Amino acid sequence: MSTRRFLPDDSKPASDRFWKLDGRIRKDRRMACVECTLSRSTMDNVLHKLLAEGAITLEDLDSMSEELQERMKR
Repeated sequence: MSTRRFLPDDSKPASDRFWKLDGRIRKDRRMACVECTLSRSTMDNVLHKLLAEGAITLEDLDSMSEELQERMKR
């Protein structure tokens, strides 16, 4: 699964993209190589891990709020 196809879609609000990604992860979680739980309270941690693993880049978060982007830079 490539998270990049969910996050940079500027035509949809960030919350819609987040929940679409959440649905995809819940579906893919049944695969042995995927383990992730998303919620608003864990979103920052999950995004930090995706950034650290190279699954997404800061540029992929350009359409997200500036506040979220700043938190991801820390």
